[in-house]
Amino acid sequence: MASKKGKGTSGKKESKEGEECCKACQMTDGDDERWVQCDICEGWNHALCVGLDDKEYEVLKKGGRKVKWLCKECDLPTVIEMIKMFKDNKTKNEQIEKDLSIVKVEVANVAKKLNDEIGAVNKKLSDNKMKIDKHIESVRDDMVKLVEKKIAEKMKETDDTLVKTVKSKVEDHLQTVTNNIADVSKSLVDVKRDVDEQKEREQRAANIIMYNVPESSSEQPQDRNLDDQQFCLDTFNKVLKVKINAADMKKLVRLGKRVDSVNRPLLIQFRDRVLKNMIMESLSVLKEAGETHRKLIFAHDLTKKEREVCKTMVAEAKEQETNDTSGEFLYRVRGVPGSFRIVKIKRR
Repeated sequence: MASKKGKGTSGKKESKEGEECCKACQMTDGDDERWVQCDICEGWNHALCVGLDDKEYEVLKKGGRKVKWLCKECDLPTVIEMIKMFKDNKTKNEQIEKDLSIVKVEVANVAKKLNDEIGAVNKKLSDNKMKIDKHIESVRDDMVKLVEKKIAEKMKETDDTLVKTVKSKVEDHLQTVTNNIADVSKSLVDVKRDVDEQKEREQRAANIIMYNVPESSSEQPQDRNLDDQQFCLDTFNKVLKVKINAADMKKLVRLGKRVDSVNRPLLIQFRDRVLKNMIMESLSVLKEAGETHRKLIFAHDLTKKEREVCKTMVAEAKEQETNDTSGEFLYRVRGVPGSFRIVKIKRR
C-alpha cells in the first residue's frame, strides 16, 4: 500500500489534464488530502472517500509496502476464489498429465504387442498356405501319376466298364480333395478377414466424427482446414473443458464432396484414444452450450461390420419400444464399438 499527503507527491498517476483523480469521487481535490493507493490496480483514492479513519490511515502509512490495501473494485471474494480455483486446476492438470503419461506407455505397449501378434499370425498363415499349396500340388501330381499307371495296367486286362469304374472313383476322390481344399481356403479367408477387422478397429479407435460443424466459406482448402481446426479447438477447450492442442489432432478431413449450404461430417483422428475418450465422456455439457454447439453430434468411427451390428441393434431397440405397451420407456443403443447394448430409459 502506498500513501501520500498532498497532491505534489512524486510517482503519482495523473489525469488527462496532468492532475491526479480519486477513483471513488473522480475529483483531483477534496476535503481530504490523505491518499491511499490500491496494490492491484495502482489507483489512488482519498482516504475519506473509501471510509478510512485517522487510525486506520496511520497504520497503512507506517506499514508502507509491507501492508497491502485493496480498493472496493479489486477487493472481491472472486479474486480469492479464482486463485484457489487456479491452484486446484493446476493440481488436477498435473495429475491428469501424469495419468496420461502412464496410459500412453500402456497403450504403446498394448499396440506393440498387438502388432507383434498380428505379424506372427500373418506369417504363420502365409507359411501354412505355402505348405498346403505345395502339399496339394504334390498329392495331385502323385495321384494323377498313380491313376494313369493303374489305368494303364488295368486296361491290359479289363474291359471298358472296369476302366470307367476306376475313373469314376478317382474323380470322386479328386472331388473330395478339391472340396477339402475349398474348406481350407475358406478358413484362411475367414481368419484373414477377422485379422483385418481387428486391425481396422485399432486404426479407427482414436477417431471421432462430428456432425453439424459449420463449414468455412474460405475458397482455399488449407484455409477451410484451419477454420475447422480452430472450431474444434474452441469446442474442446472452451465448451467441453478438455485440454486439446493442434498437435493432438493428427488429421482433420471433411467427408464427402463439398456442396453449398451443406455441412459435411468432419472426421478427426487424435494421437491416442485417451483424448478421444475424454471428449466422448464430456458431451453432457453440450446441452448447456450455445445454439451452434448444442446442434453438434459426436459419433465413433465404426468399421463396416460395426455399422452393420449397430444398425441391427437399433432395429431391435425400435421393435422392443413398439412392443412395450406401457409407453413409459425409450429403448436406445448405447456403449462403445465392440460393446454395444440396448438400454431401457424412462421417459421424462
